[in-house]
Amino acid sequence: MNIPPDSPVLALEHNVTWAFENATPYSGKSLSESVQNGHINAEIGLNCNQVDAPPQGPFLHRPNAKAIPEMHLSLKHLELLWSFIYSWMVIYESGIQKPMLEGSWSGSLDITNPIIHRALRLREWSASLRTSASKWPADLPSPIHYPSKQEQWYGEKANLVFQQAAAFLLGHEYAHALGKHLEAKTHDVSDYEVLLAEKEADVRAFESLVEFATDDDEKLDKAWAIITALLSSLYLCSDMKQAFRQRRHPQLHHRLQHLLSMLNFQGEQYQSYFPMLCVIILEYAIPELEIMSSSEAIFEDANHVLEDVVERITAWSK
Repeated sequence: MNIPPDSPVLALEHNVTWAFENATPYSGKSLSESVQNGHINAEIGLNCNQVDAPPQGPFLHRPNAKAIPEMHLSLKHLELLWSFIYSWMVIYESGIQKPMLEGSWSGSLDITNPIIHRALRLREWSASLRTSASKWPADLPSPIHYPSKQEQWYGEKANLVFQQAAAFLLGHEYAHALGKHLEAKTHDVSDYEVLLAEKEADVRAFESLVEFATDDDEKLDKAWAIITALLSSLYLCSDMKQAFRQRRHPQLHHRLQHLLSMLNFQGEQYQSYFPMLCVIILEYAIPELEIMSSSEAIFEDANHVLEDVVERITAWSK
């Protein structure tokens, strides 16, 4: 089955290109300068005709040694990214964080709440994309459909986060192009050199979104974008362990820790917000770790719990 051409995420196609084009220039060079200098193609390829297969993340493509590198996105991956962001935003903020702050958290999600129930269904559909393509369920939230006013509020917030998450992923590939990492991949280079290139691309993509954010409020949506762009990669392959034991890429849990440290939130309410989000998503993705997200300890000391989770993942993924 091919991905349908009427995908609701296509409504945000221009939002994605706008967010990427207006990110902070890499090394002081604007995107237009990079295009004029032949470092990157002006077009971004959008692959819409994938057969049943795990979603493919963004990548650089150059058909021959003299061609200008071109960035590519897949529509199936964009569908995965939006549905992942929206569903976890609702589950986390409305289903977990709010009850914890109110002192009414029972240790499990209130699935009788229709907003949370639909978010859980969307999360399940998002996860199913790792093995087969299917059409976006028409009754569930999407960039063009909100079953209620509250879901519209979350959906519009998800739209903003989504376009910046896609811009972060494109920024990572753009950094590879300008750092000429594509050439390095064609030569006999060490795993260590490749890892350094991947870390550099992460840092450059991070800086392109966050460099001019002056306070926690400005960082909030950008942090959501970066963290969920990474965590959604859990659904890019059928074998979950592949994300945690890569040889020529930084392991996912180490990438998360590095970028969380770079965010450097000053407000106490945000210092645990994103580590807690990471812990909960990782628990749902890897239930055999038995992280126990219902424990108040995660809410009170999320950074310490995340460190423990990273140690468990390291042992589990060997």
